[in-house]
Amino acid sequence: MLLELLEAGSPVQRMLYDIGSASNEAVANLIAVADRAGVPLEAVRTGVLDKVLDSTTPQGVVALVPRPEHDPAELATSSNGGAPLLIAAGVQDPGNVGALVRVAAAAGSPGMVCDRNSADPWGPKALRASTGWALRYPVAETDELLAELRRLHDAGVAIVAAAPGGPAPDEIDWSAPTALVMGSEGQGVDAALLAEFPDRVSIPMASGVESLNVASAAAVIAFEAARQARIA
Repeated sequence: MLLELLEAGSPVQRMLYDIGSASNEAVANLIAVADRAGVPLEAVRTGVLDKVLDSTTPQGVVALVPRPEHDPAELATSSNGGAPLLIAAGVQDPGNVGALVRVAAAAGSPGMVCDRNSADPWGPKALRASTGWALRYPVAETDELLAELRRLHDAGVAIVAAAPGGPAPDEIDWSAPTALVMGSEGQGVDAALLAEFPDRVSIPMASGVESLNVASAAAVIAFEAARQARIA
């Protein structure tokens, strides 16, 4: 993940590495790349990173990288149609938030917005689940999701919620800039949000299957929108 960030030119403020891991070829290569990029490096004695990192098997290196800042309205209006801007509204599992970031990036969405009721997209588990894409792909946070959605709507962005009762993804025209709202794992999209923005999309499923994982559902919808853009 760090090597990809460095090669992409992402800002890395500082990097620490386990002195006992420096002989590992992958870690040595990472140190060399960081050094060429002018990243301040610091060796720490063996075992220090094991104590401060939350991963089960630390890989011997850690870096300090600033959180990126993006304006949700600019993300949505930068799209001319295709995969929608993804909105995480109360998605509480960090793994799901990270997976949503990967879905958005892979589908070609203009970005992703998380409300404060969602897991931190830059937290360790979410960042690992996104394989670092939350640091090199436009991800924004908002304290006031409804206000942000109103602002998007006023700017000409259609607001569509993934919720029961809507048409299938291939029955919707995704050619205009759109924000797709994905709700919490247990409750779905909040009723107050649906009351103000009633447009919905739902995925037809086989009998007996109630729902998909939130990231899987987002992928089905986002890639259908991207497919329409490709054949347009």
